Amino acid sequence: MKNNRIFPFILLQLFLTSCSVYHINTDDNIITLKHGNKILLKNDIQIKYMKKIRLINISIYQYIYELKRDHHLIVVEDAIVSGGYRFRHGIKRTIYSIFPDYAIEHLKVVDNLYFFKLSDRKETLYLIVENFNKKRLKLIYGINKNEFYNILNSIQNNSKILNYNTNNMSSNVQINIKTKWSFKNIILDTIITKDSIGKMKR
Repeated sequence: MKNNRIFPFILLQLFLTSCSVYHINTDDNIITLKHGNKILLKNDIQIKYMKKIRLINISIYQYIYELKRDHHLIVVEDAIVSGGYRFRHGIKRTIYSIFPDYAIEHLKVVDNLYFFKLSDRKETLYLIVENFNKKRLKLIYGINKNEFYNILNSIQNNSKILNYNTNNMSSNVQINIKTKWSFKNIILDTIITKDSIGKMKR
């Protein structure tokens, strides 16, 4: 009986991975951006902070990493909904809900990657969101403007980012977690809903 429960979970993970054309990975103290088997971006990192938030039918894992080459900090957030649920709205509306203090500008979508510019009176953030079929969202921000557009251009041209230029990075910017995950997101903004697949009779 136990194996019968595990097998569908494994299939789901394989399905989510196979449907993601681009993939942001932070395993083994390395951050990479891949397109299929091709690595577009790679940098050594060291974790500086980690926090887990558990809300209704969603878990959020928040990390702050230091790039070893220049000690610049970036934030990675991994939001995973529970089985039988999904993100209700489009990616842009979801970003509005979790970054309520910022003006949101959707710059580009390339397959499963979404590029945003977030602004308030004090700062501008450049955000990349990886969408796993509305079951999981991975966010990365803290990247400076030049680096952000280097990534976007490399994806559009399907070319590797050569000579990863850290001199252009804003080392004086105080990077911290900017999202606001709360029960308000779930209850009032209703960003999570039951998946139609979960409503099928067993």
